[in-house]
Amino acid sequence: MGSRRTFIQTAITAAAGLVDASRLLGKDRPDASGRPNASTPVPVITPDVKNLPLTMDNGVKVFRLIAEPVKRKIAPWKTIDCWGFNGSCPGPTIQVNQGDRVRIVLENHLPESTAIHWHGLEIPYAMDGMPYLSQKPIAPGSHLAYEFTVHQNGTFFYHSHSPMQQMMGMLGLFILHPTRAHAPAVDHDFGIVLQEWAVLPNNTVPNTANMEWNWLTFNGAVSPMTTPLIGLVSRKRATSNSWRTIPESGCCTAICRTTT
Repeated sequence: MGSRRTFIQTAITAAAGLVDASRLLGKDRPDASGRPNASTPVPVITPDVKNLPLTMDNGVKVFRLIAEPVKRKIAPWKTIDCWGFNGSCPGPTIQVNQGDRVRIVLENHLPESTAIHWHGLEIPYAMDGMPYLSQKPIAPGSHLAYEFTVHQNGTFFYHSHSPMQQMMGMLGLFILHPTRAHAPAVDHDFGIVLQEWAVLPNNTVPNTANMEWNWLTFNGAVSPMTTPLIGLVSRKRATSNSWRTIPESGCCTAICRTTT
């Protein structure tokens, strides 16, 4: 009985310590209403996945996307041979604003042809990335420029539309920020790409035909390699979370957003 009582007291003390630590982490961070301009959307943070850099060309935002094989360390003891973009799987996050004109130059460094689909974006058909329908496949060593104006806002993603390539990891977040932040304003906006993989213990290449998976990665990694999401914890306002999932029929991927 004594040991049980001691265990309960220790657990309560530890929980209290965690609450105090959370308050300490958030006490000096301004909340959304305290920002100089709360109407401006906050950038999306995708832990362990970088943003795709851009250059400007006469008012057009230009991105360089490279489709290529990637070695991804998903756990301290596990590295897989997958496919991705710019050395990353999932691919780097693209962030633009509603109304932007964008040009995304895709270079194909894969051993086979490919094409990129901009999932959910309302764009000209010729830019939709459908092999043999809206475009010819991009051959190995070739490139193609996709250019369009974004008039939507929300959480979208880009992915390969060639057979089985998405199952090898070829996708990434595509964030379209609204011209004015949605209410209520948030302090942090996180983007998480969930991917399921079928990789046998002695293999490094995912089995793209398997419908049973043994790995679930968050932005390309599993615990203990995942980066914690630290949000604001306040005595005056509780932290709120909202998730949006965009499933792709017939694949093993979900894109999620959470705001705090």
